[in-house]
Amino acid sequence: MARTTSDEQIKLSLIIDGNPAQKELYDVEKSIRDLNKQQSELRKEKQLLEKAGQKESARYREVTQAMRENTAAIKENKSRVQ
Repeated sequence: MARTTSDEQIKLSLIIDGNPAQKELYDVEKSIRDLNKQQSELRKEKQLLEKAGQKESARYREVTQAMRENTAAIKENKSRVQ
């Protein structure tokens, strides 16, 4: 039975065979993608809380703080990529 090579296997191979700078770049870019996904989810939750009239709730403040932290981390990671 022949096996096909998936994208995940190819990326893993490149990381192993690549130099440390390439691996770090890949890790930082992956982190940016993950943070952007989290940011999108937090933005949706914040909008739901606003619609429910819970702008002064503790959860709303937590979501807002998490969004600020994500934004700072994204900016830092983007500067590391450059």
